[in-house]
Amino acid sequence: MIAKALFIILLLLIFWFYYFTKSKHIAVILLLFAFTSGFYFLGPELTDNIGIGPINKIEDAILIFILFDFFFKFKYNLPIIKKDKLAKLIIYFSVFVVADIFYSLLVLNIDITYVIRSSRHFLYFLAYFPLQRVKKYDKIFKFLSILVVLQIAITFFQFFTGMEVFKAVNILEGGELRRLYFTPILSEFWLFFSLILYLREKNKKYLVLYFLILIIQILTGSRGTIYSSLVLTALAVLFNRKVLSARTIVVSIVIIMLFLSLGTSYQERIKSGIEDISQIFNKEFYVNPYQYYRGNTLAFRLALTTERLSYIIKENKIVFGLGFATEDSPIADRLPFSIGLKNKYGSTIQLDTGDIVWAIFLMRLGVIGTILILINYLFILKISFQNKDNLFYSAMFFALLFDFMTSVISSYLYNNIFLILLAYVMCQKLSNFSLTKK
Repeated sequence: MIAKALFIILLLLIFWFYYFTKSKHIAVILLLFAFTSGFYFLGPELTDNIGIGPINKIEDAILIFILFDFFFKFKYNLPIIKKDKLAKLIIYFSVFVVADIFYSLLVLNIDITYVIRSSRHFLYFLAYFPLQRVKKYDKIFKFLSILVVLQIAITFFQFFTGMEVFKAVNILEGGELRRLYFTPILSEFWLFFSLILYLREKNKKYLVLYFLILIIQILTGSRGTIYSSLVLTALAVLFNRKVLSARTIVVSIVIIMLFLSLGTSYQERIKSGIEDISQIFNKEFYVNPYQYYRGNTLAFRLALTTERLSYIIKENKIVFGLGFATEDSPIADRLPFSIGLKNKYGSTIQLDTGDIVWAIFLMRLGVIGTILILINYLFILKISFQNKDNLFYSAMFFALLFDFMTSVISSYLYNNIFLILLAYVMCQKLSNFSLTKK
């Protein structure tokens, strides 16, 4: 009952601020609130099981809003489509997603509840249009700046005390290695934004912010996250410093010392990660990846994707893949996959794997849809690179590159489409914004 009331109030506020006031930026902040379950402070009892027809999560408020905006306010979106190439690419992709939805409903006979749950994130690309019509991105940027600092402080507090503050995410994992399963909103963007800003402005407070976020990335214990953070840090330094100054060298030494000072558990994960990568280049893996992946997490993810891709090709499902089904839908019981994480009953999870985003794309979009969504992301990457002299675009370039590098170990490119679009539009709107402006 409380979750349903919160959902209705939030949806009404989003519509009110976006369409009936001059404060569209507040509507965007509310959309972010819905997408992140109250900036991760609200638990599932307040965000899940809404119980309004097929609507079951608070983030469905975004879906209702963007679909209403696209169809009923189309005259305002048409100029954007005409002049913006990414908008055209999003339309092409969205038409494909709608076709996939009808294929799932009419051909595969998947229940609409499962279809909505499985397709909602892809439809979030349509948020690009209402986001484009917002003007006060400087206020959104300032809000996000305060929010990320607050989340950093709370993350460290929760990590060292074990007290639960973020209700929407499982922030810690016990055992030998105490790991974070949470990073602040758009942490990869802020990681490189603070680093690049320090390299250009030489303000130490940005260097402190960079190190705090880097430590959080390291505390995740994710080898892919650590590798990507350190490698892209080196690239960002090279991109933004034509000549390495003594200060830059000192910063680099500090990063290396921080890396070497990690506990043995973290060092062992790094070492095993390097071994995993080296084994991928062993020709035996490509002869029989299904047997060779055991004990190698990277090979496991590649074998998982290979198994799904092989099945899609064999069953002539290249266009739409397996449709928009979920793990608890009947269609999942008929799938033959043997590689994947195990559920509580010891069976292999067929569809809802978060190990590698490309397996998710291939299963739900097929090869064609995967290519279309890849084109969207590559276009954002291309524009960000072309404008890399701009602080915001440069941070966006490295952040999205980070998302690509970690896409073999996570589903971020699927789960956070709305966040990526928000960051990109913010870069567009604030390309001439001065941080020292009063």
